[in-house]
Amino acid sequence: MKHAIQAVLTVETPAKQSKLAEEVVLHIAGKPLWGKEAVITGFSDDGRPQVSIEVRFDKEADAIDLFDYIKERIEKIPILTGSVTRHLCYHDETPSRKCEPLFSWYAKE
Repeated sequence: MKHAIQAVLTVETPAKQSKLAEEVVLHIAGKPLWGKEAVITGFSDDGRPQVSIEVRFDKEADAIDLFDYIKERIEKIPILTGSVTRHLCYHDETPSRKCEPLFSWYAKE
């Protein structure tokens, strides 16, 4: 079992997008991960800057830390739209099982 964080966050400007992506990469640096982390910049359907995040941690404390960090960023940047979810991930098990959502946090729209 692994501890996963998934988020899709839309921001106001490309500068905020770059800064958020860089901060997330720095925040997970050196922590034991399972699989390849994904911190991807792009654009929402309506053309606004967006950051997509998917990370699976070996340790629950690391997932909680990133979840709390992203929740804080949602309030302070501010994030225009988006969410962050923490869940248990069983893709490392045989047979693999469906993920189990634990907590979600949404940007105020």
